[in-house]
Parts: sequence; structure tokens; C-alpha cells
Amino acid sequence: MTTPQKSMLRFLILIPHRDCSKALRAYCRSLFASGLPGAWSFPGAIPLAQVSGPFTREELKDAAHKLRGLSIQNERDGKFYSTGTALAQSPGIDAFRFFGIKLGFSKPFEGAEKLPPVNKKVIYGFNTLCLCAALITPEAAAVDRALSRELPSAPGISFRAASIANLSMKPLSTGEAPYSWEWEIGAPVWLPAYKPDKKKNAKYE
Repeated sequence: MTTPQKSMLRFLILIPHRDCSKALRAYCRSLFASGLPGAWSFPGAIPLAQVSGPFTREELKDAAHKLRGLSIQNERDGKFYSTGTALAQSPGIDAFRFFGIKLGFSKPFEGAEKLPPVNKKVIYGFNTLCLCAALITPEAAAVDRALSRELPSAPGISFRAASIANLSMKPLSTGEAPYSWEWEIGAPVWLPAYKPDKKKNAKYE
């Protein structure tokens, strides 16, 4: 039996524009209807990194610029795209896994050179990024079977507009752990606007 987390967890998250929320809500409903109990237990966001403390507003701005820069590489046109489903975990968290819509975009916070100086707050940068639709326990999902069981297909999504924010999660003293959490999202910072120039060279400001 998995031991529930006892302390607050902190993450840096990417929040897609609300245009994606309708598709995500429908997907969560279908997962819940299919018997996945952890659906609806995480806000409509993408965990980017587990952190030791919240980023300041300036640090969030630096991270937002970094993410926008990465979003224009490899002819992405400033967009983030989905590529099916994903199952992700942070080291040291044994109560649950993140399950959701996978982004074709990985490891934005890997390596000390990526986000100086705020990288000192990053405990773990996610290797796989997903728009979380459910928290899954190792027992309930049997992690090794989670992606092979007959679950509803993930919708295709893409977005340019997004914000970055701090997220804190605290387990509730009552309820059905590992799904019983209260969470709070800090003031978000929008990624810089993407504006391609006439020569098709990406700009953001």
C-alpha cells in the first residue's frame, strides 16, 4: 500500500489558455466515467518542475521567456502541441502519478544552465510534460498497465497563449488520500506574445 504524502508539495506549472479547457474537461469526464478515480483531482495545468520554494515574479518572468524561446524552436511557430497520453512522476513522490495529455515538448528545466539563477529552486524538472487530467495511484492504475488499459483517447490540442505560475498542494486530513488534496495557484505570469515577422523569423515580446 502506498504511503500518502504528509507534507506540502510545490510545483511550477504551465497553464494553457482557457480555449483548451473545454477539451480537457470533456476528457476528465470520460476518464472518470471509465473508472479512473483520480480524474478531476488536479487543476488544468502542466507540471513543469517540482520546486523547493515559490518562484518570485521576476523568476517567473525569466522562466516564461525561456519557455517562449523553446516554443519557437524546430518550426513550432510558438505553439505547444499534444502527442497522445503521458504518465509522469516526480522522484520522492510515491502517492501518485500525473496522467494526461502529452505535449511534444520535453525537459525545459533540465540542467543547471537552462534557467540561471532560479534553477537552484528546481528539485526535479519533468522529463515528460502532460496536461494533467488525473492523479493515479500505483495500486489503482498499476502504473505499468496505465497506458495499455482501455481508456478514452486523449483529444488533440495546441495552444500558443499560456501562463506560468507556482502551485502548492497540501494533503487533506480527511478524505480519500491520495486524491484528497487542496491546492493553490499563485499569481500567473503570461508567456511573452509570439509575433512572427515578415521574414518568418520568430519574435516574442
